[in-house]
Amino acid sequence: MLNSGQSAMSASEVLFIGTKDKVTLEMSDNGGDNLIYDITDDITCIDDSPHEFKCKFPVKLASTLFKYHQNGYFELSLRGMAYITVNGITTIMLPRS
Repeated sequence: MLNSGQSAMSASEVLFIGTKDKVTLEMSDNGGDNLIYDITDDITCIDDSPHEFKCKFPVKLASTLFKYHQNGYFELSLRGMAYITVNGITTIMLPRS
């Protein structure tokens, strides 16, 4: 989904909005185009408390990492750091403020 949005739009950042039940990806560009995609499958919170977060990442970096890790799993911390393991190497993607 990120690759499709990146190809169709001139957005530079993707916003991840998380709740206990879903993670929403939002992209928007200067022309007013918006892409909103909800991920509701296989969402797991580490503990039972309801956490909500928002964090932005560069679209090019996020799409590159997720392209090589399409069916795997990744972790998003409450502070917005994404942990993705690709080919046995864990990569930490830091959010933009």
